[in-house]
Amino acid sequence: MPEPKTKSDKPIDEGTDQPLAVFERGLGEEIRVSWNHFRGHCFLNFRHWYQPDMGSELKPTRRGVTFRPEELPELAEAVAQAIKEAETLRD
Repeated sequence: MPEPKTKSDKPIDEGTDQPLAVFERGLGEEIRVSWNHFRGHCFLNFRHWYQPDMGSELKPTRRGVTFRPEELPELAEAVAQAIKEAETLRD
């Protein structure tokens, strides 16, 4: 499993939108995991970012998913189960 490229040590309530993790997905593409704030609510955001032109800054796409903090325990259980099942897929 790849290690995240970036980690944030800032508290959630600072609203920095600093990535917790960045997963490369090819030239000029990545998945960023970050805390985001919208209309006074906090969400964990998994978002696809892309580079429209070589040398330009990455931009977010509409492709992604957000989770409310109260959904995270169930998400963590699902990821833990997926990790267990992935062990059986390795050659």
